[in-house]
Amino acid sequence: MVVEFFDMEVHEHPVIEGTVGEINALVVHRDYRGIEHWIAKHNAYSSWEANRYRALQAGGESAWGMLNPRQQKKYKSLPKWWLAPAYFCLSYFAKRGFLDGRVGFHFAMLKAWYFYTIRLKIKHGGGVVESLSGSPLLSRSFRGRGIELGAWGMGHGGGTAD
Repeated sequence: MVVEFFDMEVHEHPVIEGTVGEINALVVHRDYRGIEHWIAKHNAYSSWEANRYRALQAGGESAWGMLNPRQQKKYKSLPKWWLAPAYFCLSYFAKRGFLDGRVGFHFAMLKAWYFYTIRLKIKHGGGVVESLSGSPLLSRSFRGRGIELGAWGMGHGGGTAD
């Protein structure tokens, strides 16, 4: 059997030649790298998502046609103001994240932050462009407006942003 990984920039997808089996056991994924790593990773993902959205906009109908209906709905919703709060409500209330206590609340808030960050990067033409191990580069759209972007999210430097 040959397994190659097709890099999707964010999550690799295996391309397998040969027989595929099924795992009949619980797969436990524990990431012990901490919250700073999770936030940095999702900050990088949000830049990728904003860039992909821009590429879809520039590519016209043929680019959108390459997405499945679920992906089309997601990408058409990314610049909308209501997506982050709607995701919070979905995660925390509809999917019953409140049953997980503080952890469920924090997860719902962080996912809402993720979608809000994508919207900001779409709206302002950028944001932090970095690799997970690199240092952040500030987008021109935020410079001079009193906004500082750090590796772990946004800090307020005295200006305003919407």
